[in-house]
Amino acid sequence: MSAFVLSWHDFWTRAALLADRLKGDSKSSRIESKTKLWIPSLDAQQGLFLFAAALHLGLDPVFDEKSSLDLDATYLQSSPELWQAFAKEQGLPLDNSQFMLSADQGIPVGLLEAIEQRDYYFSSSGSTAKAKTLCKSAEGLLRESKVLQNLYGLQAHSKIVALVRPFHIYGFLHSVLLPLTSAGSAVYWSTQLSLPSEENGFPAHTDLTITVPAHWSVLTHLWSDHRTPTVVSSGAFFGKERAAELFKHKESFDRYFEILGSTETGGIGYRRVDHEGYAFTLFEGIRVEARTDGGGGSLIYSPFLIPESSIHSPDRFEQLADQRVLHLGRADRVFKYAGLRYTLGELEDMMSKACDGASVVCAFEENSNSPQGGLLRSWIETRTLSAVDLIPLRKKYQSFGNRPFPSALYFVPEFPRDAQGKVSLLELKRLI
Repeated sequence: MSAFVLSWHDFWTRAALLADRLKGDSKSSRIESKTKLWIPSLDAQQGLFLFAAALHLGLDPVFDEKSSLDLDATYLQSSPELWQAFAKEQGLPLDNSQFMLSADQGIPVGLLEAIEQRDYYFSSSGSTAKAKTLCKSAEGLLRESKVLQNLYGLQAHSKIVALVRPFHIYGFLHSVLLPLTSAGSAVYWSTQLSLPSEENGFPAHTDLTITVPAHWSVLTHLWSDHRTPTVVSSGAFFGKERAAELFKHKESFDRYFEILGSTETGGIGYRRVDHEGYAFTLFEGIRVEARTDGGGGSLIYSPFLIPESSIHSPDRFEQLADQRVLHLGRADRVFKYAGLRYTLGELEDMMSKACDGASVVCAFEENSNSPQGGLLRSWIETRTLSAVDLIPLRKKYQSFGNRPFPSALYFVPEFPRDAQGKVSLLELKRLI
């Protein structure tokens, strides 16, 4: 199996044809009233074509990676049938083949100009229990991609392999904007299809590999027969066990970067996992202050926040010398699972909905040796459900959106509560 390859020029030209299809689709009448194009959780090829079609149509892309937004009349939507007809007409594979956008013919000027004219929306739960979209400006995102290009020392025609999806902000910056701003090629490799190896089409040469902590086993498998000069991962504590394993593979890479940031804040800083310890160096122009209003967390000042200049973040930091900080975790109920942020509240709401309104409590236990970053537990207060209902419950839960299903699930007839009626998490854990 090999990647299906298009040049950026061919991709941009064909995306214009998809835009015409969307414009002429009877289900998308009154397109002039639309301001955004909805991009739900799709395979990389289809989602990227919709992104480029949005640019051709003058619409702002909305990356709804969890497929959980409540859409209104301002959103343009595409049907699966429209995509299938378009892909068949264009000779595009429908089997989720690995996908590559090549810079051999350069980068279309029109594509770069169109990117500069749009705002970009990323679905995030933030510190609330409800899905919302966060708007990011093209100027801020492009400014950040240039900083990343300089950090990694990417030259023209570099080959970037993304083991992550391009539809959350970390993936979009690294696998879409970064290759465009550095005139590079991007390979979108789905780890769900196969483990990467040269035998099944993985590129013999790569300059930068984009990953998340959940892909650690994929990366170590890749290192068994492939050298990756530069690796970059989203932020997650490595732990002694994984750090020792990294040392065993030290001949298989030159540099291993970890990026700290979020959809709300943009990039905050970076560290070299292979030799710099646990401290992060703040990106140029970033300043962090502890909140003093009693809300916890920090105030982040950033050149990537446009038109704003600062934002409150639940992240807590310890200031060190030379623009370096230690990340002390989150001040709220946000946790990071397999490279994406979620709130315990949104999972509790969705599980309760799947259980016909039953009370639900979720907890996340960080574990640096877990590929997902920790263990997600859930307790359900019910006298009617039991372990035999697990499979249909999982299907119902996953039908509501793309969120992790708890690794450990407990059915409890009655939750332990204190004198104020509050559920005691400590007592729930004692029931295990």
